[in-house]
Amino acid sequence: MADRPDAWDPRERRIDRGAPDGVEVEVLAGGVGNAGAVVHVGEHVLRPTSPHTPAIHVLLTHLAAVGFDGALRAVGVEADGRERLVFIPGDVAVPPFPAWSQTDAVLASTAALLRRYHDAVAGFVSPPGVTWSTRAGRPDAGRRPDCVPQRPLPRERRRA
Repeated sequence: MADRPDAWDPRERRIDRGAPDGVEVEVLAGGVGNAGAVVHVGEHVLRPTSPHTPAIHVLLTHLAAVGFDGALRAVGVEADGRERLVFIPGDVAVPPFPAWSQTDAVLASTAALLRRYHDAVAGFVSPPGVTWSTRAGRPDAGRRPDCVPQRPLPRERRRA
């Protein structure tokens, strides 16, 4: 076993030393910056944190409070520094993009999901002291730039 999650072969399933004995850990496909370092353990996802994790957790908490079900739920940060989020089952389109991910129905459901996201984030106010990625921007400024096929996690191959 590799000492670091980012050294794991993302095509394999591994047993994580931080998981209870016998718990299967699945390395999740997709992503660029965290490729190979995001794992599914039981009902949760563990992924590396960044300087922007506190801001993201505040946003995820807001989204949950207003009933938006199209985003992960923040659980907290582990002692090893990885953040813990509630896993959402579904399919993620990764290159080469499968045919199902390129249909008009998926495009329409992605647009509907983005509309619901913008409605849910409308009342969000970024608290002082948190930092946002310059690439992603502040959601209270209406930003959601990572709308790419491998980002929204469709349930039953639908996004809305």
